[in-house]
Amino acid sequence: MAKAHPFFLFLFFLSFIQVPTLQAETEFNPQVAAAYSEIFKLKIDSGRRIIQQQLAQNPTNLAAILVANYPDFLQLIITQDANKYITSIKAQEKRFEQIKKSEEKTPYKMFAQAEIKIQIALCQFFFDDELKAAWNIRQAFLLLQENQRLYPNFYPNQKSLGLLHFVIGSIPESYNWLLSLLGMNANVKTGINFITKAAETNQPFQQEAKLLYHFINDMLHQNDDQSVIFFQQLATQHPDNLLFSFVALGVLQKNKKCDEALTLFQKRPAGKEYLAIDYMHHMAADMYLFKGNYFQSIQENQYFIKNYQGKHYLKDSHYKMYLAATLLNDSHASRYVASILKVGTDFVEEDQIALKYAKNPDNINLTLLKARLHADGGYYKEAESVLKNFDASRATNNKDKIEYFYRLGRTFQGLKKYPEAKENFLKTITLTGNLPFYFAPNAALQLGYMAMENKNINEARYYFKKTLSYKEHPYKRSLDSKAKVALAAL
Repeated sequence: MAKAHPFFLFLFFLSFIQVPTLQAETEFNPQVAAAYSEIFKLKIDSGRRIIQQQLAQNPTNLAAILVANYPDFLQLIITQDANKYITSIKAQEKRFEQIKKSEEKTPYKMFAQAEIKIQIALCQFFFDDELKAAWNIRQAFLLLQENQRLYPNFYPNQKSLGLLHFVIGSIPESYNWLLSLLGMNANVKTGINFITKAAETNQPFQQEAKLLYHFINDMLHQNDDQSVIFFQQLATQHPDNLLFSFVALGVLQKNKKCDEALTLFQKRPAGKEYLAIDYMHHMAADMYLFKGNYFQSIQENQYFIKNYQGKHYLKDSHYKMYLAATLLNDSHASRYVASILKVGTDFVEEDQIALKYAKNPDNINLTLLKARLHADGGYYKEAESVLKNFDASRATNNKDKIEYFYRLGRTFQGLKKYPEAKENFLKTITLTGNLPFYFAPNAALQLGYMAMENKNINEARYYFKKTLSYKEHPYKRSLDSKAKVALAAL
């Protein structure tokens, strides 16, 4: 439901990093490869030193220029440090112009230009420069389309163009006006076909295509652990790669495997040579909250707030500390609610939810809260045990009654008791009607996923469309995006 950290959008673009040996002055030589390896581990300073040495020797090496862009991009998109935004964007634009001026006749030229445009766009999007970001995505899209026309069998281009088809085609309807204005017509199914072809073909970028394939597969198939296992093995087999740990942590958390994720978090590579990912502490705080370790959850969020340089997730951190303090019976828990109004922005969905609560706080049903948190972490037996203490017939308000059936549905779904899950999701939808809660649209989405797994295509399509039909609720953007992707996959 919640919008992911900006870096997880970068998972869509992981496949662009490595560049094979090019023609003329451009060469993915051992020095460039060494820099790439260090940067990809998030050893940013070390990688930057190596690539600058290569550029001093050969300033027209397009591979080196492209790899040199990654430190600026990764540092900005991960740390979200607003003080470095303008400087970083200017440095990336300078590299784009340098590549554009190259006279080399190679499919990698437009590929590298598109790559940097995408990286610039991601940075702009998460610093609220959405129009500039959309324009840069359009330029990247056109570059890749032209490259595909000129070099139809160039698999890196198929993978990259497929990626943009997938991402643009998944954008919620609220942004359709912008896509129409920019003239970008993309198709999710086309994107999946391109990416699958690149992943199945023996070519220099096959491993990166597999990363992308598994990430998309995880989005489409909610009950398939194949991709989860892939990312978990990726991290454990590369214990010195902080980036892989970060990616795997996010995938495991999304798939409600918090115990495995917390193990990875505790074993993650650390040291001054790595780029600090303070957001990982916020992720850990969530997982400790789900597990019921409320004091540890507060500690991790306090660390995050103290060290994080960005503006996102701060409201959410204070809201989560409020929940943890409430469950600890802290009489001063409300102090965190007051802080929500004072910190950060409300760009991401988590912060929007926190702000909405802070503006209109209401009494939280602790039984439903505990059940929700346990289920969000994959602790379904604990959630089921907690829900046994809730009497729906004596619920004090309609929202609590609706949420009770929704929580039962999610819990039974996690326990693979699908008939019981479906029964409670249908009750959720009936009781909700047109009320602006997210319970019904997400219940419809889950019904769609269950029908999809059972190969009941018509039923799945009905429920995914029903998800899109709800006009107002807190998670509309993310739920609509998931429903659109699922419809395209059908």
